[in-house]
Amino acid sequence: MQVEALQDGRYRSLHPIGSGSMGEVYLAEDMRIRRQVAIKVIRSEAIVYPDRSNIDDAARLFEQEARTIAIFNHPNILPLYDFGEEKSNGVSLMYMVMPFCADGTLATWLRQRSNAGPLLPEETVHFITQAAGALQHAHDRQIVHRDVKPSNFLIRSNGEDPNRPDLLLADFGIARFAAGTTNTSRTIRGTPTYMAPELWSGVPVPASDQYALAIMAYEMLVGTSPFQGSLEHMMYQHIHEQPRPPSQLNRNLSPDVDTVFGIALAKRPEDRFMNISAFARALQQTVLHSSTNVEHTVEATPASNAIRATLAISTTEAIHGTSRTLTLPNGQQVNVSIPAGTTNGQILRLEGPSTSSARGGSADALLLTIVVTDPRDAADSRDAMGGAPTMIGSHSWPSSTRANRQGLSKGMTVLVIVLALLLGAGSVAFFAPFLLKNNAASNTPTTTTNVHTANTAPTSSTAPTKTSATIPAQTVVPSTNSQNPYANSGTLVLDDQLLDNSKGYGWLTGTNQRGATCEFRGDGYYSTQPAQGFFHSCPANNTDFRNFAFEAQMTLISGDYAGIIFCNATADSYYLFRIGVDGSYSLLFIPQANSDGVPLATGSVSVNLFQPNLIAAVVSGGVIKLYVNRQLITSVNDSTLSHGRIAVFSWNATGNTASAVFRNAKVWAL
Repeated sequence: MQVEALQDGRYRSLHPIGSGSMGEVYLAEDMRIRRQVAIKVIRSEAIVYPDRSNIDDAARLFEQEARTIAIFNHPNILPLYDFGEEKSNGVSLMYMVMPFCADGTLATWLRQRSNAGPLLPEETVHFITQAAGALQHAHDRQIVHRDVKPSNFLIRSNGEDPNRPDLLLADFGIARFAAGTTNTSRTIRGTPTYMAPELWSGVPVPASDQYALAIMAYEMLVGTSPFQGSLEHMMYQHIHEQPRPPSQLNRNLSPDVDTVFGIALAKRPEDRFMNISAFARALQQTVLHSSTNVEHTVEATPASNAIRATLAISTTEAIHGTSRTLTLPNGQQVNVSIPAGTTNGQILRLEGPSTSSARGGSADALLLTIVVTDPRDAADSRDAMGGAPTMIGSHSWPSSTRANRQGLSKGMTVLVIVLALLLGAGSVAFFAPFLLKNNAASNTPTTTTNVHTANTAPTSSTAPTKTSATIPAQTVVPSTNSQNPYANSGTLVLDDQLLDNSKGYGWLTGTNQRGATCEFRGDGYYSTQPAQGFFHSCPANNTDFRNFAFEAQMTLISGDYAGIIFCNATADSYYLFRIGVDGSYSLLFIPQANSDGVPLATGSVSVNLFQPNLIAAVVSGGVIKLYVNRQLITSVNDSTLSHGRIAVFSWNATGNTASAVFRNAKVWAL
């Protein structure tokens, strides 16, 4: 390869240092500033692909990698010196110039360690903290790496501690934007040992990188990978099986570490830590046996009796610390102290109120999730109404029967493996729309729930009622009679097929300045939002209900979420119940305009949103109950709002048009 042809001889090639299907990497000298660099080069005839489209795809990925690296500025991400495309003898050359790391990769360093075996906990924390910091930097810019593994971390000597080098995250060749557009045909890419279950279906999310980093941490602490075997076996294990708890393989680890890995290696992305930094903090606290009395990211032991609550605080309170008084459902009050430096989504383990049971007055743990309400400074800030963080509920090491999800049939798995082997063994890259179809067809509809209660003001405190359900969520045809299906009594006070505005409820109609539309189309009431980044609801302006059950039939046409709003007494404050196309649901308290919202409950329910589903909220006496197809999915204690308008909405997080149709709205007064 004529590296000397680049930029009129600026670079002098010394020797090749690596190669792959997409090109070669050379050690070269920058003749202008006299430093050694690594140059990654790709040319069309060097790529052995069966057709031109794959050549173009390789070039596109190469350019995407360069542009991705260019937006980063982090001490643990390998920077980009230069990027360009030139022609030499009629051949198009694309190249990237990066620092040369003479010490090699983390994978090589781990293999060459003189004392083979697991790393010390302090060494593991050192590497995982740096890796998580780099990946969090990428995630904050909506980039998912998709191929996190030791060989994609270069190492740099640490003068202060020669035995503990620093990491540089590299190789963003298959990275993608987390909020990118979706395609009907999804590409499966990655390295099988580290591939999260969703990557086998070609659906990368930031939590996929967390899963891979957890595999790396497991290997460091235990000395072996949690999933091993052939490609087919690894796929099956990632999707269906739980690894052995690390404390069983390394007796120096406490069961607390098992809890952390149980979360980070959860089969569903939404069951993992809120972000990769939260995983790293949890691992550090448990592996190093933090002696802190207040701050823990996960419970020290599986606490079935733990009390869980969510507390909303301001950015100022998060920075400087604060104290609050929480009132529990039994009337007991507990004073809590929030330490300075608390971050959004952090979970504090506090001492709860003592009990007078046979346990001799012992105190149940209080697991308090912190929500920093200022979206500009919150650690996990989102666009307005863009999605609240998934909070961590009760987690212990999951059994192999924790989730009943039917995956690939054996025959289908073999077919997938054959395709994979034809296309390469080291990393998997193949199209699998049939895989997605098979998975979707075999999922058993269930619902899982994490409930959180928010304290939105010092004088209005509540604590959670936790519900964990595993029930079918089948489509239900709405009843035509007036009997309240959600309570033993009640009077039907609103019964609207939502075909027009003739009943006088004042449903909003028209299009606002941003193109969001609320309209009747003869077969239902449509909510359409054409743009990303703002929220628009469709309220019934002539309604104001207190102690009620609100039900509506909802069908998502496009977009990411749809749902209902209630207790909208003012324009800027209300409760919002939404369900996403990924099966997630959230109950949010919206305290003010342009607020991300305070999550009161999160979970998942298996429904097909593109078919009619009945969703409902029952509000009575400070208790909110949510239903899907007339089956209870969660119950929350929160009395912040007591009455107000009802509304419906659709919403998108990916820039695509969101649209949903609503029919057969009913309200019963309780």
